Amino acid sequence: MLEYPTQPNLTRTSGTTGSPTPDPGSAEVSAPAPSVPDELPAPAPLLTDLRIVDTGGTVTALAARILADLGAAVTCVEGPGGHPLRADPDRFAAWTARSRLVAATGADDPGLLGLVRRADAVLHAPGRPGDLGLDPQVAPDRVWVAVTPFGTDGPRAAWRASDLGVMAASGNLYCTGDPDRPPVRCAEPVSEAHTGPEAAFALLSALATGRPQRVDVSMQETVCSANMAAPARFPDTGFRGRRRGDRIGPSREIWRTADGWVSFGLRGGPARVPGLRLLAGLVGTPSWREQDWERWSPARVDPATLRAIESDLEAFFAARSTSELFRLAADHRLMLAPIRGPAEILACTQLAARRFFATGPDGRRLPPAFAGVHLGRPPDSPAAGAAAAVPARTPGAGDRPGPWPPATAPGAQRPAW
Repeated sequence: MLEYPTQPNLTRTSGTTGSPTPDPGSAEVSAPAPSVPDELPAPAPLLTDLRIVDTGGTVTALAARILADLGAAVTCVEGPGGHPLRADPDRFAAWTARSRLVAATGADDPGLLGLVRRADAVLHAPGRPGDLGLDPQVAPDRVWVAVTPFGTDGPRAAWRASDLGVMAASGNLYCTGDPDRPPVRCAEPVSEAHTGPEAAFALLSALATGRPQRVDVSMQETVCSANMAAPARFPDTGFRGRRRGDRIGPSREIWRTADGWVSFGLRGGPARVPGLRLLAGLVGTPSWREQDWERWSPARVDPATLRAIESDLEAFFAARSTSELFRLAADHRLMLAPIRGPAEILACTQLAARRFFATGPDGRRLPPAFAGVHLGRPPDSPAAGAAAAVPARTPGAGDRPGPWPPATAPGAQRPAW
């Protein structure tokens, strides 16, 4: 097994880009390690001494990153064909930034087998591209978390599916898009974003039992949970759902501005009355001045009146920038939200204040942590108490770790994750 230069210790010349220089004594490898921030903040010390091996390729990478953000020691193992995420360098850099990278010759690599047997838990994705095909029997006393499109049993257990296939099978795709067009999917792999946190939570839940476990995470079922109660209601209502586009009910929700988009629900209710009155004065057209906003409901006005109200509001929003409308909303508690793109996210003052991004050596900004944890008393919060420390795992005999978390006496408080 070949180890890549560990990412936090990469040696770089200031201001340069390209392949990092390996640390003295480390093995030269042909595939460069990803670009990561020069000063990656220390992870939260919640899972200190927990050892995780990730052999699952793309679908387990986010779970591994979350666990590493919480303090676990994560080793990402690449097979002979390399990690599938290397085709997307930015994503590979972000999702493996805290992982130790090693290359294995295959599932029977002695170094890999030793690594797995010393780990507390293993993330794998049987049958998925990039997975090494390890049999859990090589380390039967560990926690194994399998992430697959449809689960490890059932009639579709052996079926393969891409992100598009998972989103279609989960029902999410059916309701996404405009009503007069075919369904659409997000350009980024949404199913992997849903599954990553679920797999991390499942792994920690299994470890909390203190026993070996085989955890089965179905990507289809994980995304199905985002559909809430719609499938359960179908036998009673017969309603299959529909793509709503920019509307919720009869009224619009998404509006173009001079330089972008905002979300504003043209709906009724006591919480919205002050904002509707404010807009009536600002828009100033007869269709807005003549409405009784105390009793307003888009479902109770005739279509012609609703079209006139929407047309006047559309013109008002289109003549103003997104930032101008956001300031208006913040100053007057108007229930309006800017629809942020990459530029707006990078410039967001809230994210900057919480140090959400760190600048890499080539000037790119990456999230230093996907799982943010603030231990102890938050700033300017004298009432908050200090967070309880999580006890470290007690080593077992030889190189085998002991149970995690440590056994507790009956009635004793277990450590919180």
